[in-house]
Amino acid sequence: MTDQHPGSRSAPLTSPDEVATALLTAVESLVVLWGRAHQAPGTTVSTSQLRALITIDRHRRIHLRGLAEELGAAASVTSRICDRLQTAGLIDRDVGEADRRQVILRLTREGAELLAELRERRRAGLRATLAGMAPAARASLLVGLEEYHRAAEPVAQPVAPPVAQPVAQPAAQPVAPTGHDAAPAG
Repeated sequence: MTDQHPGSRSAPLTSPDEVATALLTAVESLVVLWGRAHQAPGTTVSTSQLRALITIDRHRRIHLRGLAEELGAAASVTSRICDRLQTAGLIDRDVGEADRRQVILRLTREGAELLAELRERRRAGLRATLAGMAPAARASLLVGLEEYHRAAEPVAQPVAPPVAQPVAQPAAQPVAPTGHDAAPAG
């Protein structure tokens, strides 16, 4: 007997297109789960503020400019996001040690606690979903996710713009005179 649920495919998905379609469906349901955890009572940050908190947490300390680059936002927009986060007591801004013009961001205890609570709500939602899966399917999912992560790392890295290389110009070649261009013989 197999651990398949009704509607399961008997043949494994193998083409990148089939797997991409299945993954897209799974990610969409994950986004809904993520959104529910974020919209729970007590969560007072916007999605862009949450992205900033998660990025600051991942780095522990990050320059305002680096945060803006990671968020793909202008420095002025990122600064306003950080103003709100600082007012809410979720981040602190420090002056850079080497360059006092730099602004260093870090989570406060309250910011770290908010992220921990949100992550636990998300983890609980994932646990509930995964509990409905057969153990063999969970094991396969884990192997697949690990492999996906390995394959996605190089793709997810920012691509540096190519360095412009000077184009070599061919050396000017002397033009052989034609009968019409030839100087008259003397």
